Amino acid sequence: MKYKKLAILMAAMVVGTTSGVNAVKKINVDHPGTLSQKVKDASWKKGETVKISGCLNSADVIRLRELCGQKYDFSHTEPVITSLDLSEVSFAENDTTPFAQSPTRAYRLQGRNNLPEFFMYETSVEHLVLPANLDTAKRASLSYMPVRELKFPGRAYVHPQAYIQDSMLRILQLPKTSQLIGMKSMSLDSLRFLSVGDVDYVPGGCFTDLPNLEEVEFNGLIGHIDGYTFTNLPKLKRISFNGPVSSTGGSRFAYNCPELEEINIRGVVIGLGLTSNPECPRLKAYRIDGAVLMTGDSAVAMPTPLNRIVSSEKNMAGFKRLLEYRSAMMGNPAAESFLRRISRYDCAEIAGIADSLGLKSEAAQLLDRYEATRNPDEGKTKLQNLKESPSYQSDSVSFAFRYAPATDSILVMDRKYYNLDSIAGNGCDSVRIKRITYWLHDLVRHDGSSSNPQCRLTLKEIPDVCHSGNRGVNCRMMAIMLSEAFQAVGIPARYLTCQPKGWDDDSDCHVICVAWDRDNAKWVWADPTFAAFVFDENGMMLHPGEVRQRLIEGKPLRGCFITIVNLQEVYSRALPFLQ
Repeated sequence: MKYKKLAILMAAMVVGTTSGVNAVKKINVDHPGTLSQKVKDASWKKGETVKISGCLNSADVIRLRELCGQKYDFSHTEPVITSLDLSEVSFAENDTTPFAQSPTRAYRLQGRNNLPEFFMYETSVEHLVLPANLDTAKRASLSYMPVRELKFPGRAYVHPQAYIQDSMLRILQLPKTSQLIGMKSMSLDSLRFLSVGDVDYVPGGCFTDLPNLEEVEFNGLIGHIDGYTFTNLPKLKRISFNGPVSSTGGSRFAYNCPELEEINIRGVVIGLGLTSNPECPRLKAYRIDGAVLMTGDSAVAMPTPLNRIVSSEKNMAGFKRLLEYRSAMMGNPAAESFLRRISRYDCAEIAGIADSLGLKSEAAQLLDRYEATRNPDEGKTKLQNLKESPSYQSDSVSFAFRYAPATDSILVMDRKYYNLDSIAGNGCDSVRIKRITYWLHDLVRHDGSSSNPQCRLTLKEIPDVCHSGNRGVNCRMMAIMLSEAFQAVGIPARYLTCQPKGWDDDSDCHVICVAWDRDNAKWVWADPTFAAFVFDENGMMLHPGEVRQRLIEGKPLRGCFITIVNLQEVYSRALPFLQ
C-alpha cells in the first residue's frame, strides 16, 4: 500500500468520529457558561469521542480543561475526555476572566476564533479535531499533549511553538506560515507524516534527527528552501513539492537519509540549486511531473520541452503565482532580505520566459519592479564600489571586549590536549600567530556549504564531530576554533564577520579572525579558512581596515597563504566585505 493511502487510513483510525469505530457524545453549549450544567446532564463511556459545539466562555474552558485532565492552577486531575471534537466551537469575545493561572501569570481568551496560550497545555487529549474557523493557535496552546494528529485549518496562523513536546504526534498538517523552525527542537520524535501549505522560508536543518519521519509534502508556494534541510532521517521515504517553488539551494538537499526513494516535483520550480544527494543511496533521480526552469544539476532531467510543461493549464497557473510572489517580495520592505535578493536574482531570465509564454503584462510588471529596486552599485566592479564607499565611521556605541586569560580552565585543557605551546613555539607574536593559523587550517576540512555541527562550538568538540562524521565546517566554525586556540596560548583574539556593503541584497559573508600582535601593538588579519595573511611592502601584517585603505589608495599588498595560489583571489574575496 502506498504510504499516502496508509497516512489517510491512519488519520481515519485516529479521528474515528464519523466512521462508527467510536461513538460520539454531542454537547451543545447554546449559551456561554452552561457547559458545566450540560456535562452534569450527560453521560458517556470511556474512550467515547465528545463533540462540543457552541460558544465557550472562560468558565466553560475551565470546566473543559478539568474534564481533559488539567485544573485551573495547572495541577492534574483524572481525565474524563481523551477524544475531543471542537470543530463547531468558538470563544466568547471580551471575556477577561482567566481560565488558568500560573504563579506569575493569568491566561485569558484572546478572540472568537483563537486558541489562547496554554489552552490544552498538558491535558490528556489523544484525539483532537480543531475548530473549523480557527484563525490563530497561540504559543503552547497545544503543547505537552499525547495527541496523535493535528490538522490545522488552511487559513489559521500557527505559532511555531504551538505544539512543542507533543511526543506522540504522528501526523501534522500545517497551513500557510512565514517560516518553519527546526522540528528536532520541538521533540516530535513520533512524527511520521508532515503536510505544509505556503511557506516563505524553510531553513537548513529544519528536518533533522526525526527517527520516525517517513513523508513530507509541500502543498503550497515555497519562497526558498535551503540545503541540508533533510538530515539524519533514517525512515524518510518521500518528499513531494506539489506547488510552485521559487528557489532551492545548498550543496546537499537531503543528507544521510538511507531510505529516501523519491523527491517529487509536481509544480513549477524556478531555480533548483545544487541538489546532489550521494548520501541517499536509494534516491536515483528526481521525479519531475511539473517543470524546472533553471538547474545546474544533471540529476534533474526535464522529461518534455520546457514551454510545453509550463504552458499546461496547471503549471501556467503555478508559474503566474511565482511571478506575482517574486514581484511582491521585491517591493516588500518587510520581507526577509534573502527573499528580496532571490526574487531579483534571475529576474531578466524569468521575465523572458514569461514573455515567450505570452505573459507580457506579468513580465513587464516584474521588470518594472526590478528596475525600481535596482541597487545603484549594480554593474560596478568591486574595486570601484570600494573606492566610492565612505570611510569607516566611529560607532556611537562602545563595547568593552574582554578576552579569557590563558589560565582559564577550558583554555588550559585545550593547550594540553593539542600541545599548543609546542605548536605556537617561541618567537615574536606574528610568527606564533602564523603557526597556530596553519595548524588550525589543517586540523579540520573547510566546507562552506555545511550546516553547523550539533555540538558545543569549542576547539575540542567541533574537530571531534568532524573527524567522527568525516565532514568539514564553514568559515565561521573555523574562525571560532582559531580564536580559542589563540587565546589558549595567550594571544587575545576574536572572530570577525565580514559582510558586504549591500548586505541586504547579498547574504554572502566571510568570517576571519583578528589577533593582537603585542610586539607591534596592533590587531592583524588571520584567516584560518585559506591560511591567509596580508602584509604591506615592508612585511608588516595588516588588519582589515588597513587592507581596505591600501586597496582604495592603490598601495601595494602582499600575501602569505597556503591554499590560494593567486593573491588576487584573496583580494577578490575580501573586496565586497571591505566596502
